[in-house]
Amino acid sequence: MRKWKKKARPIGVYILYILVILAFLTPIYWVIITSFKQPGDMFAYPPQWYVSNGTLAHYKKVLLETMMPIGFRNSFIISSATVLIAGVLSILAAYGFSRYKFKANKPLMLLLLVTKMLPASVLIVPLYVMMNNMRLLDTFPGIIAVYVSINIPFSVWILKSFYDSIPRELDEAALIDGCSTFGTFTKILLPLTMPGVIATSVITFFTCWNEFVIAMTLTSSTKIQPMSIGLYTFMTKQGVKWGPITCATAIAIFIPAVLFIIFQKHFISGMTSGAVKG
Repeated sequence: MRKWKKKARPIGVYILYILVILAFLTPIYWVIITSFKQPGDMFAYPPQWYVSNGTLAHYKKVLLETMMPIGFRNSFIISSATVLIAGVLSILAAYGFSRYKFKANKPLMLLLLVTKMLPASVLIVPLYVMMNNMRLLDTFPGIIAVYVSINIPFSVWILKSFYDSIPRELDEAALIDGCSTFGTFTKILLPLTMPGVIATSVITFFTCWNEFVIAMTLTSSTKIQPMSIGLYTFMTKQGVKWGPITCATAIAIFIPAVLFIIFQKHFISGMTSGAVKG
C-alpha cells in the first residue's frame, strides 16, 4: 500500500504539471492558429483546433496597412533602452547596498521594495502631472524614465542577493593583490553576478514590452506609442477585429519567446540562485 502511494505521488505531480502547461499554452496556441484562419472559420462550431484553409491576409494587413510595425519598433526601442539604463543603475545600486554599510541601508532597501508593491493605478496621476510639468509627455525619454524607475527596485533586490552571496574575502584578496576597487567590481564581482543581470534584464524587457496602462496615459501619438496601444486600436465600436488582433498578438508573443529561448539557461540560473542565496 505504501509503495503504491509513493508511486502515485509523482504521477499526480506530473498530471498537475501537464494541466498547468496546457492551461498556459492553450490560449497562445488558439491565438496563433486563429491568426491564419479565414474570417468564417474563426468561431466555427464545433471549434477547429487546426487550420484547414489557411491565409496570410491578416499578416499582410497588419504589417502593410496598419501602424503596428511602428508600434513594434517603439516597443523594442523603449524596452531595450529601459533594460540598458535600469540594468546599469541597478548593478551599481545593488553593489552599494551590499558592500557599503550605512545607517540608511536597510530603510532605503525597504523603501525600494515598498515602491514596487504600489499598483500602477496609484501612480498614474502623479506620473502624468510630473511628466507634463517636465514637458516629457508623449516622448521616448519620458516613458523610458518612468519604466526605468518602476523596474529598478526589483532588479536591485535580486542583484543585491547575488552580491551578498559572494564572500567578501574575494574583494579583500583582490585588493591585496593590487587590484583597485573598480577593478575588483568589474573583473571579479560583475562576472559572478551575470546570471542575475541577465535574469533581471529579461524580466525588465518583458515588463516594458507588455505594459499598457502607463503607456496609454503618457503617450498619444503613433510615433511614440508602443505595440500594446496598437493592439487596443483593433477593438472598435463595431466590434473586435479578430483577424488583425490575433495576428498582431502572435507577433508580439514571438519576439519575447525568442529572447526567452536564447537566455533561458541564464534566466533560470539567475532566478534560482537569487532566490536561494538571498
